[in-house]
Amino acid sequence: MSQEQGSSTPLLGRPEPHFAEGQHWPSRGWLGRILWSGFLLIVLVTMVLASTTDMVVQVSLAGSTDGSGGFSNDGAGTVTLICPVNESEQVLVGHPVSLRIVGVADDLWGIVKEKIVESMDSHVRLSVAIVSPPVDQPFPAGQGCQAKVMIGFVSTLNGLWQLAINQSPIAAYTDVERLQLYIPPVLRESRQFRRIAEKAPRSLNPVDG
Repeated sequence: MSQEQGSSTPLLGRPEPHFAEGQHWPSRGWLGRILWSGFLLIVLVTMVLASTTDMVVQVSLAGSTDGSGGFSNDGAGTVTLICPVNESEQVLVGHPVSLRIVGVADDLWGIVKEKIVESMDSHVRLSVAIVSPPVDQPFPAGQGCQAKVMIGFVSTLNGLWQLAINQSPIAAYTDVERLQLYIPPVLRESRQFRRIAEKAPRSLNPVDG
């Protein structure tokens, strides 16, 4: 047989290519186990973190500005929020409020300074003192506002579960001083906040954060 005939070995007769010892890819079974192990580890870590941390519970409310509005040397502006009776039990004097006055200012902060229960009404009125710095223009009386009142904490795991079943999270406990830490420090040190603290219950006293 000639040399040319000897070099025409069919491709099917040649040995399969292979990796060197210890350098082959994992089989599909091992790859699946690795992926599932990583997924389970992520789920486990997430559940541990969710069960050992807390999330803030907020109540979304609406209302309007009071008085002549704006800010003056006599004190901060105030707004009145309307709160349903079934949600008002967990709202306390001293709870922080993030505010948006429609068409005037965003990212404002306030403090619940008074809680008024009207027997003839199915709602509770909350008087909120604004402690944010002055806005560029005074807001007129009766201007609409939107607010979120921070009322307490719930474990992150329970909070996420309640959200998953389309239910508003329910606060397990409240801590007014801890909630106030969500107000930016520069505002907690402001003159407006200190004036409110002087006239309000002890829970409004500034806290270090």
